[in-house]
This record gives sequence, C-alpha cells and structure tokens, in this order.
Amino acid sequence: MEILVHPNPVLADRAGEIEPATDSSLRPLVRKMAEAMYNNEGVGLAAPQIGIQKRVIVFDIDDELGALCNPVITERSDETAIDDEGCLSVPGINVPVERSVSVVCEGLNLDGEPIVVQAHDFLARVLQHEIDHLDGVIILDRLTPEQRKMAIREYNNRATAE
Repeated sequence: MEILVHPNPVLADRAGEIEPATDSSLRPLVRKMAEAMYNNEGVGLAAPQIGIQKRVIVFDIDDELGALCNPVITERSDETAIDDEGCLSVPGINVPVERSVSVVCEGLNLDGEPIVVQAHDFLARVLQHEIDHLDGVIILDRLTPEQRKMAIREYNNRATAE
C-alpha cells in the first residue's frame, strides 16, 4: 500500500465521517493501514494518507494497535510543548510542531461503539497529528511562513537527491 506524499492534493482535503457498524470495508481498511504504518516504521496513519477519504486513524506507540473512527479532540490542555515531528506523507524531514501535552479524544471503535481516549505526551501528539490529517492539515501547515519555506526547501532537496 503506497502512502501519498506532499504535495498530493488529497492530503489537503477533509475526510468524511463513516458508520463503523455498517461499513464492511472498515476492518480490511484498518488492516491495510496498519500494514502500511508498520512497513514504513510509523507510529500512526490516517486513511487519507493512503488515498481513502474516511475519518479513520490507526496508531501504535506501545506495541498495541489502536484504531479510531470519526475521532474528535474534545479537550486540550493549556500546557503545550514544541517537539520535532516527522510524517510518512512528508518523508525525510522533521519539523518543530507545537501541540497540547494532553488531550481527550472521542470516537468510535470498529464496532461503532463510543470510545474516549485520555492521552498524554507522545500519544497525545500522535493523535493530534493523525486527526490533523483527517482535516486536510499536514505538519508543514503548522509552521510559521519562514519555517515552512525552509522545510519545503529541505523536503524538495531530499526528494531531488533520491
């Protein structure tokens, strides 16, 4: 499964909500997403990154695969942290992104049942990053104009070198 990379326009579109209880393509999609994430040594992946405009994310930060459908961040801590982030859709670069240190994320499991995830630190960062993808936002969009210009230059230089 190929991961879409910047500047693919699909990455800038908002994904549509799904009905997990009635969507027979959901479990095979989650398997494909997990495979693509693991094969590319990622810790999270959103369906739009493989060209599927559905609000589904997978993540694994502690050797346990998680999946959320229609995830929404309902609470964010006032405390934020800036840390370098990479992205499978912007390969080869890491950029500083400010994120909330803690979030509460609500969504549905693969059976359509409500889930609430209280996430801190790295998991909070991963969930915010993946939910950004569902809204058509990538890490480059989180930068100042000057940072973005430098990051795109670095990204383009790496892409040409390969």
